[in-house]
Amino acid sequence: YRLALRRPLLSAEARLDPLADFQRDVPAGAALSRWLIAPLAPLLVGARRVLIVPDGELALLPFAALPWPLSGASADGGGYPPFLGQQYEIGRLPLAMVPPPARVARGPVLLAGNPVDAAGGLPALPRAAEEMRRLAALWSRQGVERLEGNDLSLGKIAGLDLTRYGIVHFATHAEASSRDPRRTAVLLSGGQRLGLDRIGAWKLDADLVVLSGCRTGDGEVVPGEGVVGLGWAFFRAGARDLVVSLWSVADGAAADEMVLFHQELARGADPVAALAHARRAAAGLRSHPAFWAPFVAYLGPEAATCTKRPKN
Repeated sequence: YRLALRRPLLSAEARLDPLADFQRDVPAGAALSRWLIAPLAPLLVGARRVLIVPDGELALLPFAALPWPLSGASADGGGYPPFLGQQYEIGRLPLAMVPPPARVARGPVLLAGNPVDAAGGLPALPRAAEEMRRLAALWSRQGVERLEGNDLSLGKIAGLDLTRYGIVHFATHAEASSRDPRRTAVLLSGGQRLGLDRIGAWKLDADLVVLSGCRTGDGEVVPGEGVVGLGWAFFRAGARDLVVSLWSVADGAAADEMVLFHQELARGADPVAALAHARRAAAGLRSHPAFWAPFVAYLGPEAATCTKRPKN
């Protein structure tokens, strides 16, 4: 089912008729819903939000894209089934714990993205510049620092006081390895790599870290520990909440969804509610879950690494 969710991004044939391609795999998604969600249906009556602690391979499954209810009927006449994320706000916890209270993310904001690579090893991200520009305008009253182009470097990041930012947003490439965490990194300009060890040594005081590149929520799946990857490193560094992607995203779709997400944050929504709204709005632009389902929101433990910075 996860492959079916990603297939239009991987196959030109699937892109010719993504709905027909997806409908072949709806039974697999419905089976997952019957196994994972249906036994809990009586407990979901009247619920607005579902928080999941996924273990093993389930950590790589976007629960918001599970068919629900199980009738298989079309939600809007477009041929796609109703999805769990259309009925509930879906969030995640990195471990079994008392859920933290809803946290509203505020600035100042660090925007890091729109990389350049003179050697040509990385494809361009033409929509990343637009994403950065629109987010900078959205958060301008709370203070914005932008690192893009040649300034998106290890040296520039090392010169920042990272404890002063309430929101840290990366719009750049990333690499993930399911076998060797040392190969997992955020990719900066000029081929520089921001790996797990370097991130884990940071001292953040961020309400929210957003990683809008490809596979930023992927990594080594460790039983009982979840995914050891970029999200794991940013939590170690002091991030309170986190948004990551489960597969390689489409540049334009990711940029549109991230702008919708930040608009909700700026209106005072917490990350889970903001991402739920952004998913639903993005599905109205591109119906196939390949484009709107990859991003997931994790709520971290209440305690952060640093002393809370003064509010604006």
